[in-house]
Amino acid sequence: MKISKIAKLVKDNGCVQLIQVDVLKMYIGTGGAIYATEDLPLISGAEQARAVLDLTKKQMENIQVVEDAGTINCIAPLGLNMKADDKEIIEWEVKRIPAAAVVDGEIVDVLELEDGEVLLFNSAYLLPLKEEQQSPYFKLKAREAMTRQKYIVAYDGLFIKAVIMPMKVDVKYFEQLDNFVNAMNKVRPVDVMNKIRPVGAEESGT
Repeated sequence: MKISKIAKLVKDNGCVQLIQVDVLKMYIGTGGAIYATEDLPLISGAEQARAVLDLTKKQMENIQVVEDAGTINCIAPLGLNMKADDKEIIEWEVKRIPAAAVVDGEIVDVLELEDGEVLLFNSAYLLPLKEEQQSPYFKLKAREAMTRQKYIVAYDGLFIKAVIMPMKVDVKYFEQLDNFVNAMNKVRPVDVMNKIRPVGAEESGT
């Protein structure tokens, strides 16, 4: 887990959530994602948060500190279940679409659920998990919060390392996307494959 990357997200979003679940587990939230920080001590207050995230006092002046008490099984304020071995919760397998979009200047990854539903999320929220993503056991899944909103869970083996909230996209974005697609269709090559001479065609006389 890259704490420096979490600190950057905290600075960019102007928010840090200090969430204690049970008596031993600590999570740090950035406003759009929550990370399990097993290697860190329990954190309380702005000064401890500043020290752990290695931020200056000047930087902390622009950051809102929110302290939440979670339950054993979930983070109560958001209704996000962080328990990996909860057999009662429904999970969906997701497929990461090999393309990205840009929403309000942010690079957005696209996940497709088994039923065809699509979730968009800020790809920057995966940066603290750079080391975990090298693991063959790293995977993303989708869950449903108590509010019925789906969210993304990042697994490394049997352990949940982070939860990420999907982005909400308004109608204006889809209008802009339609305009982009229409513009690209005007420059789409016309069946260029038919113009490519097969390899070896000259030698064979075809």
